[in-house]
Amino acid sequence: MKIFLLLLATIIILFIDLPEMIQKQLKKEIIVYSLLLIAGIILSILHMLQVPLFNPTDLIVWMFRPFVE
Repeated sequence: MKIFLLLLATIIILFIDLPEMIQKQLKKEIIVYSLLLIAGIILSILHMLQVPLFNPTDLIVWMFRPFVE
């Protein structure tokens, strides 16, 4: 049910934002907007399904660990 509501909210957001971008012919913005929206939907669905996700802070700690030690 939560996933359905998420998808419904996404469709509503698309119907609000996308027509203006299409009218102004903002092709690059539409591509970036779509990619970020899809990434957010995927991450939200994975979070709702309680799939363990990678924490970006772990990558930063791994990168800077040699400099601290």
